[in-house]
Amino acid sequence: MRLYASRTVLVGLAAAALAGGLCLGGCKAQRIVEHSTELTGYKSRGNEAYARGDYAGALESYWAYVDQRPQSAWGRYRLGLTYLALNEPRYAREQFAVAHDIEPENVAYAESLADALLELGDVTALFEHLDRLAEADTTSAGFLRTARYAERLGFMDEALAAYRKGVALDGERSPAAHRALADFYRRIGDRENEVRSLRKVLWFDAADPVAAARLEELGEIVGPSFALEPDAEG
Repeated sequence: MRLYASRTVLVGLAAAALAGGLCLGGCKAQRIVEHSTELTGYKSRGNEAYARGDYAGALESYWAYVDQRPQSAWGRYRLGLTYLALNEPRYAREQFAVAHDIEPENVAYAESLADALLELGDVTALFEHLDRLAEADTTSAGFLRTARYAERLGFMDEALAAYRKGVALDGERSPAAHRALADFYRRIGDRENEVRSLRKVLWFDAADPVAAARLEELGEIVGPSFALEPDAEG
């Protein structure tokens, strides 16, 4: 009887331990699901509030998300956008900087940080940031970005220099910098150099419809030999 009782106790203890183990695993999985659902809710409510212009509500939801996921570049980015919408570029800069540090290759995060610096009027920090981005890029995109921000500030000589750096970097491999430079020349009314840049665009694709239409609009006759071989000069 005592033996039977002992076995009963042992079986009961084993069952309890097994049940506890299952509960631990199951409860942990349940908590993960609940936590994930909670985070999804914060994201959804934040996005919905932002979309309808309720920036205070969006801020509250995004902060709730970031409190749970402080290393979320997306969450920091959304906070930055919301602070910009609230005309708080100083706080936006802080959040964009964190997002950019977490995911430095993300163009949206990098350019949003530049936007915040522009809003703050911190020209020195802006161009230091843009220079770092350009140095890390193997294409003309970084210099073209610098040129666009320089134009927004009215620094036209600096913009032209940046466009030309873009051409020097990959202008013999890609039409992108030549096309951007042609657009710049159009904006400043330099017809001769606009034509020259567009002719270089045609070197990469003689049938480029945009470049051809622009040249015809400028009074040029686009023929088979009209394309101009690109070089490292703007």
